[in-house]
Amino acid sequence: MLELILVVIIVAVLAAGAIPVMTGSMRRARVNEARAALESIRAQLRLVRNISGGYDTRSDGAAVNVGLVVGNVPGFIAGDLTGEFFLDSDYTISDISPAVFTARALGTRAMVAGITVTINEAGDITESGY
Repeated sequence: MLELILVVIIVAVLAAGAIPVMTGSMRRARVNEARAALESIRAQLRLVRNISGGYDTRSDGAAVNVGLVVGNVPGFIAGDLTGEFFLDSDYTISDISPAVFTARALGTRAMVAGITVTINEAGDITESGY
């Protein structure tokens, strides 16, 4: 009987250590999804700048505006940015001019609610809310 109690205690201690590790891994996975999508948005906007001379003007002369990425930034269609945690509608351009931009992922689903990840033209990424 003593051996069984010891086994239960050992399993409980191991589980208590594993739960925070798994929780941290899940948080990182959620943020990493947004980071990867934002890097893709940055790459696309860098192409826009190289072709048209500014981040805010597409090659056809149309403007890239503040707002949703899909349907605004060339190269992205519905579903391209939707992943396990974030939706297309979570990705926006929050600031844009010929020389600079800021893109943002703001989690709206329950598992990422309040998580915000941003990237700028230099590739600087900030994360909050997790």
